[in-house]
Amino acid sequence: MAFDPTVFNNSQQPGISADELNKFGTGIKDAHDSIDEINDTLSDLTTLSLGEKFTGRYWRDGKKIYSNLIDFGTLPDTSTKEISTGVDDLEHLTCPISGWTYKDNSIDSFPLPFVSTAGSQYFIDLCLTDDNKVRIRTGTDRSDMKAYVVLKYTKTTDEVVSNE
Repeated sequence: MAFDPTVFNNSQQPGISADELNKFGTGIKDAHDSIDEINDTLSDLTTLSLGEKFTGRYWRDGKKIYSNLIDFGTLPDTSTKEISTGVDDLEHLTCPISGWTYKDNSIDSFPLPFVSTAGSQYFIDLCLTDDNKVRIRTGTDRSDMKAYVVLKYTKTTDEVVSNE
């Protein structure tokens, strides 16, 4: 809603009245409501939460980019574990798959994928399989750790919005 300000001049009409003050109050409230709505939208776009959501951005082909935070659960013990992304219509990734590991009640954490300078057996491998599963492979026992994985992608079912 557009706000039309009243122009006041010294010793000329309109004088300050209850109607004019109410108009100001309404304009200020409308402006605050708009700011709150924008802040809510920005918060939705920038908050990392479980599940899929539109990022507010578009890929170079004009398709929407989605973000999906996946709770991978416990890491494997010197083996491989796969879990479904839950995304059946994933077209392609728009940035490298990434994530992090953590231990409950601890600050121990590693980025995913993880390459260790202590030796090749300490690696944690991360990839997306052809059937849209997240695969993590460990070279040593990491079963005391859990992980979150982040995917950013486009979908085969989305229409191109714009090529600009």
